[in-house]
Amino acid sequence: MSNQSLVPCAHYSRNKIWLETVACAVSLLLGLFLSPRTTNAQVLYGSLTGNVTDPSKASVPSSHVEALNIKTGVVRGAATDASGIYLFRELQPGIYKVTASAPNFGTNVIENVRVDANTETRVDAQLAWLGKLLL
Repeated sequence: MSNQSLVPCAHYSRNKIWLETVACAVSLLLGLFLSPRTTNAQVLYGSLTGNVTDPSKASVPSSHVEALNIKTGVVRGAATDASGIYLFRELQPGIYKVTASAPNFGTNVIENVRVDANTETRVDAQLAWLGKLLL
């Protein structure tokens, strides 16, 4: 057998391998695109946000806010930012007691706050001044 007769065979073999590889890749991509998608998966947690203000509706920065899950007893704490906004992410769904307080202010307790999965619940709290204001 001559070397010349082997060359077409090798060329045919390389083309066959290349075609099989391309066919496999196309099948894999089609399978990925046609399979059921999980992009609409449900989030298992909810979030809780709000503003803490004084009686004049001014924000109260650095206020302390607690969210107590009534069923589990788990307490999460947060501080308000410079705009008086607090945010709790990834809270288990349930009923919460939200408590806001700050130095020189009273405490505001909001009971029976419902947090649902895949939702953001808003609870604003107004704090009363303690004692007399000096002007």
